[in-house]
Amino acid sequence: MLVLFDLDGTIIDSKTTILKCLNILLEKYNTSYSMDELRPLIGKPLEEIIKRKVGSEKLAKELRMKYREIYVKNYLDGTKIHDGVEELLMELRKRKIKTGIITSKLGDVARSFLKDLKISRLFDVIVGEDDSEMKPSPAPVIHACKILKEKPENCVIVGDSEDDIIAGKNAGAKTIAVLWGYRNRKQLENVNPDYVVESVGQLKNALFVLSDIEKEPEAKREYIERLEKTRKGKFIRVEDFAKRL
Repeated sequence: MLVLFDLDGTIIDSKTTILKCLNILLEKYNTSYSMDELRPLIGKPLEEIIKRKVGSEKLAKELRMKYREIYVKNYLDGTKIHDGVEELLMELRKRKIKTGIITSKLGDVARSFLKDLKISRLFDVIVGEDDSEMKPSPAPVIHACKILKEKPENCVIVGDSEDDIIAGKNAGAKTIAVLWGYRNRKQLENVNPDYVVESVGQLKNALFVLSDIEKEPEAKREYIERLEKTRKGKFIRVEDFAKRL
């Protein structure tokens, strides 16, 4: 099994850093973002976020690289790994479950960033916006699967935004939406993820259940049937599903 995580909002809490860097960039144009404005946009293409404030698509393209220069100088300020996530990644490694990142950041920036956070060793692949089409296209999921020689149907996408879930579903992967990021339950349930989890503990339970299903499909027929019901939009609480193993 391969588990592909979104980065911002799912693995790390970077909203304060992103807000700071954007407003440094936008200061020259006498505009800025508030946190309430920015939060629902995190995970969208950077160019789109900038264009909303400067109006011009051409200028947004020009400012995209300037933003990245600012971000590289400031990305560790205020950014933290969500509680319990590093421990979860280590547990997945112990179980020999492959892991990766699909992000709207440039690949080299993401790799450098994760190295500085001392968790790059916990990922088998990192796919950035310059490696394939961006989410919600299924391309980054398919690209990561090809690199690691995994089938998309044996892949689980974990993310906090609609684009994460849509990308996973379009690739034929299983999808888990997390509620500790930048979207609320209603927004995420509107795109019909297979699961919605409220905590890292629930995510761990869900991933271990799915891993066990993959290893022992005949012994876990009941859980496969329940998973298929969930895929059709009938949401099951993950903790109840996991406790019945």
